[in-house]
Amino acid sequence: MKYKDFEDAFSAARLNKYKNACGGDTNKALTLYRHNVKLCQKF
Repeated sequence: MKYKDFEDAFSAARLNKYKNACGGDTNKALTLYRHNVKLCQKF
């Protein structure tokens, strides 16, 4: 899935914190988002 697809599904506001944390790199931002989701699932 492409970043724009995630952005459309979850909102730009939700993903911007990940994108900013990754210096604007959308591939890294999606990886970070996925890792966060997996971590949250464990709790």
